[in-house]
Amino acid sequence: MKLILINCLIYFLTFNFRQEPLSQVALIKVPNKVQKINNAEAVLFIQKNFDKPRMNSRLKNMYKTGSIIIGFEDYERSSPMDLDELKERTLGNMEEIRAAGTNDEVDIINIKGKKFFIHKRHKSDEYLFNFISEPKNNKGLKGGVLFKKADSLKANEVLKTLLSNIVFK
Repeated sequence: MKLILINCLIYFLTFNFRQEPLSQVALIKVPNKVQKINNAEAVLFIQKNFDKPRMNSRLKNMYKTGSIIIGFEDYERSSPMDLDELKERTLGNMEEIRAAGTNDEVDIINIKGKKFFIHKRHKSDEYLFNFISEPKNNKGLKGGVLFKKADSLKANEVLKTLLSNIVFK
């Protein structure tokens, strides 16, 4: 009986989560139901399914789950970045953004002791949530989640899970 439980635990851990290294910055547990795609596949999917995509489809790590696209990569800065300053600069550009018919929200959230700048943007039924982690030694993680309104609950859960499973090196 114990052997069966141990085998089930190994199976669950092996097949439900994969460790994806992101160069020198972080490890992320990516759920099994998320399919890795290359940049060309991401570009084609985005062009086919979204009217005004603003997601960077050249991010190093691109994934798809249903009709949701997830992308992320590490970044490096030559000087320190303050997330509060980034938030204020983004808020300063909101008038210009709203004039283009886009609704935006910005926030800084704390998940498991890690701070993230979140920029939520939507126009009609298309949503893009971009994130930037607080840098550690001028390195961090950036990315986004692109989806339609019908997938908003799932996309919010994907983003929350993704950010919760980041382990910085």
